[in-house]
Amino acid sequence: MSNITCIIIEDEPLATRILTDYIRQVPYLELMDSFKDAILATDYLRNHPVDLIFLDIHLPKLKGMAFLKTLTHPPAVIITTAYHQYAVEGFNLNVTDYLLKPFEFNRFLVAV
Repeated sequence: MSNITCIIIEDEPLATRILTDYIRQVPYLELMDSFKDAILATDYLRNHPVDLIFLDIHLPKLKGMAFLKTLTHPPAVIITTAYHQYAVEGFNLNVTDYLLKPFEFNRFLVAV
């Protein structure tokens, strides 16, 4: 099995640390980078394709759902947010899963 490359787009340092820790516990996940806003991630994705994005909703500059709509061929996306009201919109945009913060490792693993 080849590794699943992923990035984190999350503006909260604690949430980024938790996701990073969870990713490191899964042998087939390879964290490529993390970003505090979607604009920086967009620039990265132009030259670095990834298999999976862990995406927060409430981000500075460009919100998570707006960012997702800009991707012509998005990779798999797992939304990581404290806001349940965006779930339907997320699934309409074909997200892989929707994790409500705070989520446990076992729920993270199911999503992956």
